Amino acid sequence: MDYAAPPSLLMDLPAGIAGTRRTLEIMKKFAVEGKQNMTIRHQAGLIAGTVPARNYPALAAALQHFVKTRIKYVPDVRGVETVQGAVYTLKYGFGDCDDQSVLLAALLESVGQPARFRAVAFKPWQYSHVYVQVRPGNVGPWMGVETIRDMPYGWNPPGVINSLELNV
Repeated sequence: MDYAAPPSLLMDLPAGIAGTRRTLEIMKKFAVEGKQNMTIRHQAGLIAGTVPARNYPALAAALQHFVKTRIKYVPDVRGVETVQGAVYTLKYGFGDCDDQSVLLAALLESVGQPARFRAVAFKPWQYSHVYVQVRPGNVGPWMGVETIRDMPYGWNPPGVINSLELNV
């Protein structure tokens, strides 16, 4: 087993919106690094080979399915925000919503699909979840690609009061 320190951050963050924004920025940094990594590109290419060429919604759905079924949900360290790199999450097969989102965004971006992170609050300004949205083929509306809950491609959670988005 490889016990080298993983590409991840353990952080104390500011409270509220400032902390959520900082987390999104860190996630973007890891997703950009991931989309340029050939391990991520290779995995995305293998998945792309299972769907018809240029069927970008099907590609996004296939990448979503891969993350949903191959990456086990494991919460953060208690009381400490943790964000993992895409390669680490892929290699070790676990992570929470932000880790799974980093991996999915990196996979999508590595095959040319625009991705963004969407942090959502169900109580005023209390952000409790993040997931990825994609614009397949860079056209049309942003479509949800949730990985934590077993929801289909295109689903966006109901009851969102506030949201923050950050393009990768």
